Amino acid sequence: MTPHHILALRSGAVGDVIVTFPVLQVIRARWPKASIDLIAPPATGRLARDAGLANLLHSIDDADCAELYAPTPLSETWCDYLARFDLVLNFLHDPAHIVAGHLKTACRGLIINHSPLVQTGHAIDHFLKPLAALGIVLRGNEFPRLPLLRKTIKPSGIAIHPGSGSPAKNWPLSNFIALGRMLGDHRYGKPVFICGEAESAITAPLRKEFSSTAVLHGQNLDTMATFLAGCAGYIGNDSGISHLAAAVGTPAVVLFGPSSASVWAPRGPHVRVISATTPTTAALSAIEPRDVLQSLALLLRA
Repeated sequence: MTPHHILALRSGAVGDVIVTFPVLQVIRARWPKASIDLIAPPATGRLARDAGLANLLHSIDDADCAELYAPTPLSETWCDYLARFDLVLNFLHDPAHIVAGHLKTACRGLIINHSPLVQTGHAIDHFLKPLAALGIVLRGNEFPRLPLLRKTIKPSGIAIHPGSGSPAKNWPLSNFIALGRMLGDHRYGKPVFICGEAESAITAPLRKEFSSTAVLHGQNLDTMATFLAGCAGYIGNDSGISHLAAAVGTPAVVLFGPSSASVWAPRGPHVRVISATTPTTAALSAIEPRDVLQSLALLLRA
């Protein structure tokens, strides 16, 4: 088949959506002239659109998208919209098969429904599996690519993200502070701590320990992507920001404890993963700052 209009649907947090980007990359490479619509969270969706992976973005947070999950018939507007697509890739969590039912009723083209729940293997490979039904041969080393500005700027400074979506996945803040002190005179530049809205409570101790300019708080995802692209290196926990750092091409050291690195580790040629000796928060806490610094130094030299 040669689809002219393609629709992809994906929800989830930042990291969940970014590990789906290789699907769009492969689709775009296979059918470069196709028009691709993406229904996704607006922040991560904009990254895909700006990278040329989608032509049109529709926010899955918009009120009209709730209709996709309702067990009542779709409106004429939705039916007309869905009818235009030759190929639909549905990665929405849909245990009752309501979305799948709507797609089957309204779409005239090929529909591929694939659960976002990863059962085996790496998450990226999980989302790429349905492409085999399209006759696409994969290389086996696909990873998210958002090159952004790294081609035109000289990266400097080390970004540190001490948070994540779960406190259990976080290396202790005291370890991050100790690491920041070690990096104070690093030849690649001073550290800058990244804190999202969920990390508001730790901004004060970080600003007390370091200068106020060494802490970024509450930046939107577009700004964060551009900032990370300008950094020489990155250190963080299992988080969406770690996936973003790897995707923009920044050399990244990522720490894993309770969560599975074999499933969720950012993938790419400039990523180094440090896993705890056992999958526990306590074992994660035992990782020494000097070992993290050594991994970063080896990565940057490579």
